[in-house]
Amino acid sequence: MVWGIIIAVAIFPLYNKLSLALGRRFKLTAILYTLLALSLLIGPSILLSSSLVETSAHLAKGFSEGSLVVPPPAKSVSEWPLIGDKVYAFWNQASNNLENTLKQNIPAIKKLGEAFISAVAGVGGSILQFIFSIIISGIFLVNTQKAYDVAVKIASRLTDSEQGPQFTNLAIATIRSVAQGVLGVALIQATLAGMGMYVMDIPGWGLWTLMILILAVAQLPPLSVLIPAMFYVFSVAATTPAIIFAVWSIVVSMSDSFLKPMLLGRGMDTPH
Repeated sequence: MVWGIIIAVAIFPLYNKLSLALGRRFKLTAILYTLLALSLLIGPSILLSSSLVETSAHLAKGFSEGSLVVPPPAKSVSEWPLIGDKVYAFWNQASNNLENTLKQNIPAIKKLGEAFISAVAGVGGSILQFIFSIIISGIFLVNTQKAYDVAVKIASRLTDSEQGPQFTNLAIATIRSVAQGVLGVALIQATLAGMGMYVMDIPGWGLWTLMILILAVAQLPPLSVLIPAMFYVFSVAATTPAIIFAVWSIVVSMSDSFLKPMLLGRGMDTPH
């Protein structure tokens, strides 16, 4: 319910423009908005789920048939600071005898599997919550004036009756500013990260860019995706471009610390 209110307040300016373009047909506008928002959420989720199932089935089939192989690591992997020797030894062992390597690390693999399943379940639950939130926001948008009047009444009861509209309008402006700031920072981080991965020719860079966008919107660090990408680049590229990409990735991930104060709270009476 709270997310539905937040989404409705944040999206109202666009909703209002669309309703004007459709001749103030508010119910039709709300239905179109809800369908579009659900398609933008559910479509990529289905594609990612299909890709995950397909990849898992391919790995399981290759392992059962004995055709699944791990390419040998480059010699430069052993030169990574702190963990290079251990990563090189483990990677090399896996490339020579994958089945034996997996058997030796069953407890660690089991923990990773449990963590992965838990993360997938959490993402699935979050998607369901957002689906209901979008539907609720569509209902609020149809009844915008009534919802605003109720908010003013509540604010007036909680504060001085004359300040009710002022606090309500301030809350609306704050929600929109934060939403626009969060989305703006997420788009900037995803764009910059995608540029770096494209230049370094990382396989599936488009998918990783989308994942970074989702993480940034959820206020999670893009380094969750960029750290594995850095390891990959160090294993296939020369040292200098790999270091440049690592520095670029760290700067992109930390950029929200100075982008958010610039984008949040602009033109408002609240602190940045």
